[in-house]
Order: sequence, then structure tokens, then C-alpha cells
Amino acid sequence: MEKQNKLDIKRILIILVLTLIFVVIAISIYSYMTGKAVEEQEKLKDWLIDNCNCTEKNHIFCSDNYEYNGKYCVYENYFTYASKGCSKYECSDGIYNLNLENKKWQKEN
Repeated sequence: MEKQNKLDIKRILIILVLTLIFVVIAISIYSYMTGKAVEEQEKLKDWLIDNCNCTEKNHIFCSDNYEYNGKYCVYENYFTYASKGCSKYECSDGIYNLNLENKKWQKEN
């Protein structure tokens, strides 16, 4: 009986360790993929700025640490005006729009 209990405890520990390893690997892969997607969007944004013409400015944004509250950008007791950025670029290979919901650049078909 005592041997059976020790075997059960070992099995449970092994399952817990394997589960923990799987979770750590899954989180690492997710973080890597998310970082890659953000990096690709930043590269695309830089390319659009350098190679295309802005045709529409509907993207409202604030400086770092400031949050947009509907009229101003606010950070603690400070506020500043929001800026408008390009939301549509016309390029030689097509038109790119900024999806204002997910903040991702998408090429029109």
C-alpha cells in the first residue's frame, strides 16, 4: 500500500512538472509571435511613411504615457492636445488603411 501511494505521488508530480513545462513553452511561443507581429507592423509603418503619400488623417493618438479621454491626452495631472496621424497611405503597390479598432495596417484589395 505504501509503495502504491509513493508511485501515485510520483506520477502526480511528473504530470504537474510536464504541465508546467508545457505552459511555459506555450507562453514563450505566444510572446514570441506577438512580438513578431508588433515588429512587422512597426516596420510596415516606417516603410509607409518613407515610401507612400498620406491621403487621410483620421488616427488620433497621444504621446507616450498619455491616454486619450475624448478631447485631450491626459497623464496624471497634466494634459495636452491629441495629434492626428495618417490613417491611409497611397503607395505604388496599392492603398493601405489603418484599422482603427485593432491599430493594424491593412492593404486594400
